[in-house]
Amino acid sequence: MYKVQENTPSPASFPMEEKLYVAAWATLVLGMMYMIQVRRL
Repeated sequence: MYKVQENTPSPASFPMEEKLYVAAWATLVLGMMYMIQVRRL
């Protein structure tokens, strides 16, 4: 388990699993925002 830090470390210091997790989460959020924008049109 990763210890949550209040100050965000630089991306280079992240382990690979955490990079993939953050990338997947960002993609999910951006995808949801995109779908909301498309649905609004």
